[in-house]
Amino acid sequence: MGTLELENAVLAKVLQAGALTTRRVIAEHGPKPNWSRLLREGYLREVHTPYGAVLAVTPRAHGLNAEQQIVPDAPYLTGPSAVADRAYQLDALALLEAEGYTLDRHEYKRSGKVGYQAGTTSQIVRTVVRVPPAYAARLKDTESYFVRGHRIEREVLEPKADQWGSFEEMLGYPSLYASIGGGGIGLSRMRTLYRRHENDIHSWRHPLILAVPEEGQLRTFLRALEVERARTNDGGVSSHYPRVRLLILPRP
Repeated sequence: MGTLELENAVLAKVLQAGALTTRRVIAEHGPKPNWSRLLREGYLREVHTPYGAVLAVTPRAHGLNAEQQIVPDAPYLTGPSAVADRAYQLDALALLEAEGYTLDRHEYKRSGKVGYQAGTTSQIVRTVVRVPPAYAARLKDTESYFVRGHRIEREVLEPKADQWGSFEEMLGYPSLYASIGGGGIGLSRMRTLYRRHENDIHSWRHPLILAVPEEGQLRTFLRALEVERARTNDGGVSSHYPRVRLLILPRP
């Protein structure tokens, strides 16, 4: 691949992602000097965050993208915290994809506008993933039941949005939360997310996934959840998976 092709590939990758760590771009596209012209000429900027150096696109790159449509609907992130969170979220997703999970959708923070101007920002608030095929096959087996002698199976089906653009929580589609802001997801945030999704976990038949830089006090809370689960479990399929899975993604 020539220098120009490499630069175009890097720019397109960061445009599509919104933000990526410098170390990830180096791992995927080679040493920094090979594409550093993008930084020198103001198409990319490097932001130093708690998650290390992160690359984001500049207004100049967005202007070029508007002219050439390199990446349609490219996300636009400005603040260091938003840039760091996006890079962290995409690294967490990459870890899950390596295990066979696939991205279903991102859900975004709503803008402050109201009425016909209401919309969303480019900031991801949660990511919904589809379980790996082997896990989906096990779900199909555990979700079988009989009605009047006929075996009925609940399938892991593709979620469909309703007329308002909302999605139902579905079998085999758990949620991932990942943030590095303020030191990452802590105990208070974990409690809030667990309460929000306690019933959804049963719909997914899969734990809530939280990417965190370290376990800290979180493991104690999770042990308490499992003790409670064991005490109240009636032998159902909820015994086959924990309530919450921690995905450890440390700071560099």
